[in-house]
Amino acid sequence: MIKLVGASLLMCTGTLISKIYVQKLKNKILILDLFKEFLIYTKQEINFNLTPPDIILKNYLIKFKSNFDFEFYNYIKKCSENMQTGKKFPESWKISFCYIIKKMDFCTEILNIFEKFGAEFGTTNAEHQINLCDFIINKLEYYNKIFRKDYEKNSKLYLTLGMCLGALVAVLLI
Repeated sequence: MIKLVGASLLMCTGTLISKIYVQKLKNKILILDLFKEFLIYTKQEINFNLTPPDIILKNYLIKFKSNFDFEFYNYIKKCSENMQTGKKFPESWKISFCYIIKKMDFCTEILNIFEKFGAEFGTTNAEHQINLCDFIINKLEYYNKIFRKDYEKNSKLYLTLGMCLGALVAVLLI
């Protein structure tokens, strides 16, 4: 009886570990989608209103508060708070950027995209900022497709693999 319970627990553990991996992949897709949405909103604000970065952040937090993932909301909020203390956008973005690095395990290419946006946005004319947003949106779409393809391909695989590995360990221990 105890062996049966142990085997069941090992199978559940394998399944849960694989579920955690799939959830991390899902969170990456969500963060990239939200960042893309933020860039589209930013691009529109610059294009039609020539809105400065600090106002864009405030308006974005107010307008899209109900649609936010908690992590992304905190990231944008932290950046906005840093700007309210008198810091320029690149500096406040870099400080807030440390927040997202700790929370998400993105590859260096995606982290470089976040850094590039922070370093260049708000420092040049409106045309360059719009082009920067377009460039980063295209890059995010590329990585988002990769993550979505990986998620669709592997989400069921990892759950099945976790359960099978748990069962294998259980059989070996019995």
